[in-house]
Amino acid sequence: GSCVASTSACGAAPRCPKATRLCEDGLCAAQCPQHNGCGLDEPLRCPDALCHRILGTSNACQGGCEATKMLCFDGRCVASATDCGLAQRELKPVSFSNTVLPNTSLHLELPAEGGDAPVGVLSLATGDAPGLSEIVISSVSDSYLSLHALPNATADSPSNSVAGLPRGLYSAAIRIAGAGSIEFPVRLELAADVPVGGNASDVCLARLHANEGVRAALQSAAACMRRPPNLGEIG
Repeated sequence: GSCVASTSACGAAPRCPKATRLCEDGLCAAQCPQHNGCGLDEPLRCPDALCHRILGTSNACQGGCEATKMLCFDGRCVASATDCGLAQRELKPVSFSNTVLPNTSLHLELPAEGGDAPVGVLSLATGDAPGLSEIVISSVSDSYLSLHALPNATADSPSNSVAGLPRGLYSAAIRIAGAGSIEFPVRLELAADVPVGGNASDVCLARLHANEGVRAALQSAAACMRRPPNLGEIG
């Protein structure tokens, strides 16, 4: 998991036993743990905020741009990665919990790790119910997002484009959980990057996966129809 200037400084990868594979933490396992950052199969992070395979001497970050440029997360072609800035989908919310009392309204700003601008705002209002409850906010691993939400995702999401925008993730992803005896409706607003030529109405707020409490702004008609913007109860 360490970062080095050259692949020669990494040494030889260990040979893993049958039915296991080398994981990002350097250990062999049948099923690798979730991780942040790029995986071993696609180790290069490009300005489009996605991980790519290293393509020899060619420009793996070129996308649909001319050979001397690289593709930004918002669809622009630029000469330098610094011209792209930081994509919302690269941000992680700071994990925290908040006790919620009956007949209470809360307006919680969701700060980003590293001091970047907040990734969004969560609002809720509880009813007249006994007992205490707790709302828990946490981040979502990059390996989970690459499987469920990013443009090359293979699980639980379509592979086509909708309304001219590539399907995928346009905001930070938030995991919301609740503890206690109170159920209450939640309003979540997330900052999202709408690519050049796109409209905010082409992106919706959705659950990424059932029963896991993960919400994000997506461009995926099937996900939006299956999991509408009304977030319902925490869980």
